[in-house]
Amino acid sequence: METVEKKSAVETYIEQRKSSDSEPICAYVYDLELLKEHATSIKESLPSFCRFYYAVKANPARELLQTLEPIVDGFEVASIGEIGKVSNVTRKPMLFGGPGKKDSEIENAMDHN
Repeated sequence: METVEKKSAVETYIEQRKSSDSEPICAYVYDLELLKEHATSIKESLPSFCRFYYAVKANPARELLQTLEPIVDGFEVASIGEIGKVSNVTRKPMLFGGPGKKDSEIENAMDHN
C-alpha cells in the first residue's frame, strides 16, 4: 500500500508561486488552521491551574493574534506598541514584562489594564 503525504496549505502555496514565477520567493506564509490546531493542543495539555499566554514579540501580526485570541488566556507584551496591537484585537489580559520600563510606559500599560 502506498502512503500519500498530505501537503500543508503553506507547501501548496509555495509550489503554486514557484510554478508561476521564476524569481525567488521571499515572504512570511502562515498556515493559520495548523496554528489553531497546535495552540489548541498546547492549551488542552496544560494542567488546569496553568494559563496559556502568547508572547507577542514572537510575531505581532494581526492575523496571528486574531487566530490565537479564542484559544489563549492572554498575551505577554513588552512594549506600548505591542499593547496597542493586542488592544485592537481583544480585551483579554496582558502581562507587561521586560527590563527598564519608564514611568510613562507603566502608566500607559495601566491605562490598558
